[in-house]
Amino acid sequence: MLRCAELSDICRDDAMEQCRRIVELIGMKGREHAKAGTYSKGMIQRFGLGAALIGDPEILILDEPTAGLDPICVREIREILESLKERGTTIFLNSHLLSEVEKVCDTVAIINCGKLLVKDAISAIVKDGDTLEDVFVRLVKG
Repeated sequence: MLRCAELSDICRDDAMEQCRRIVELIGMKGREHAKAGTYSKGMIQRFGLGAALIGDPEILILDEPTAGLDPICVREIREILESLKERGTTIFLNSHLLSEVEKVCDTVAIINCGKLLVKDAISAIVKDGDTLEDVFVRLVKG
């Protein structure tokens, strides 16, 4: 992560402080100096998220941040995303795990074959006991 901070033109002292804070946030304190080859998929996903947080971005774009993770890691990543959202970070989340999207996002856009099918608040799209997956399948299959 320190390398990401250097690429972002953040001074070394600020970068070190940000890295310490982010390592704590992503739950990797004590593992930050281990070789990446010893990391599980969940650890790699966490450090990827941590690298994206260098420089305290106002907008965060994530592609499948919970793909391949066990339920505990999924919940922990979701909690991190929720805390970022509470701090005012805008998060664009691309995922096929629609139940996760439903739990994390306020607004959703469903795109199929490059065509925007719907974009609205989840509460406006998901109604009457449906899930976001139900809505997705109905829109995509017709």
